[in-house]
Amino acid sequence: MKNVVWITGAGQGIGRAIAIEYAKRGWNVAISARTIKDLESVVQEARVKMCTGCVSSYVLDVTDAEMTKVVHAKIEEELGNIDHVILNAGIHVPSYVDSLFIDDFKQLMNVNYFGCLNGLLQLIPIFLSRGAGQIAVM
Repeated sequence: MKNVVWITGAGQGIGRAIAIEYAKRGWNVAISARTIKDLESVVQEARVKMCTGCVSSYVLDVTDAEMTKVVHAKIEEELGNIDHVILNAGIHVPSYVDSLFIDDFKQLMNVNYFGCLNGLLQLIPIFLSRGAGQIAVM
């Protein structure tokens, strides 16, 4: 049975590149992002370059704790126990000293900090109970 990795924020950038690299190395790769178009693009790239079915996509807004639990359960139901998790989802809102807005910072904290916590709080107890699993936070 192949190892399973789950990568959040995998629709673009670093997350996408990590997903493709894990697929090249023979892992079953579960990718999550908010945008289905981005996810489908990663699945298609993997299909063209190296494998069919090695990358599975799951729409996820990491700021939604319940959705995080549901996606986690679905991945394990479909692919098996997750061995590695890379909590990579994040956003950037450019800020300038002459135009700072509290809502921008709230959005950054909600996605980059609390979104990561949603993943950690879901996965740590499960990995501890199994005595296995690795988590990386980007």
